[in-house]
Amino acid sequence: MKNAHKLASLGAGIAVATEDTNFISAGWLGLALSYSIEVTGFLKHGVRMIAQVEAQMNSVERVLSYVNDVEVSERSERALRKTRMRA
Repeated sequence: MKNAHKLASLGAGIAVATEDTNFISAGWLGLALSYSIEVTGFLKHGVRMIAQVEAQMNSVERVLSYVNDVEVSERSERALRKTRMRA
């Protein structure tokens, strides 16, 4: 929210500074500010989604590592054989 206020203040300052020269009309400036705030929200959402996907993929990699790389102890292997014999 703080960045939106800073951006609005900057836009207001540009509007006041360029009022006499008609460099940018107030309507166009307002439209540009509106879209810039909207794009910022989209970018923030995109970064959040990418971080979530990365975290989920990290979990999958960890599970695959446990399945493929962790050695089974003798005790665990005996328990596994017992459960297979019962089935």
